[in-house]
Amino acid sequence: ETATSKEQCNCETICSEFLQPFCSYTNKMRQKLKVTKVINENNEIRLLRSLHANYLTAGLENLPGGFVSLDCSRPWICYWICHALYLLHMEPVHLYSRVISTLSFMQNKSGGFGGGPGQLSQGAPNYAAVMALCTIGSHEALSMIDRPAMYHYFMSMKAANGGFSIHTDAQ
Repeated sequence: ETATSKEQCNCETICSEFLQPFCSYTNKMRQKLKVTKVINENNEIRLLRSLHANYLTAGLENLPGGFVSLDCSRPWICYWICHALYLLHMEPVHLYSRVISTLSFMQNKSGGFGGGPGQLSQGAPNYAAVMALCTIGSHEALSMIDRPAMYHYFMSMKAANGGFSIHTDAQ
C-alpha cells in the first residue's frame, strides 16, 4: 500500500455511499442530503449550480498545488472549466481575457498549441485550446488563433496515407 492507494480507497469508500439506490438510503442520510440542499423536500436531486460555478471559477483563478502534475494539461483544464461554466449559464466573462492570455503562451509560432508554455504542439491539447477559445467565442478569443500557422502545423502532421499524426514523429 502507498499513500496514494490509501487515499484512493478512502475516496472510493466515501463515494460508494452515494452509489446505492436512493430508496435504500436511511432517513438520517436523506435528512443530511436535505440539510445540505442536495435533495429537495420531494427527495429530488438538485444541481447546486452556484457551488459548482464557484468551484470551477476558483479553478480558473488559481489551482491548488496538486495540479502541478497536470502541467501539460493546461488547455484541457481551461476547456473543461470554461465549457462546464458555459453549460451552467454562469460564464466568468471577467476571467476570459486571462484564459485567452494563458492559452496564447501555449500557441507555438510553428502552429498549434502545446500542453503548456514552451511545449511542443500536439493534437490533443491543440483540440482543447481551440475548443476553450470557441467556448469563449469572443472576437479576442477567436482572433488569437494563428490560422495559417495552424494549417501549416496540421499539414505537417499529415501522413502519406491521408491520416494524421498526433505530434511530430508520432504514429
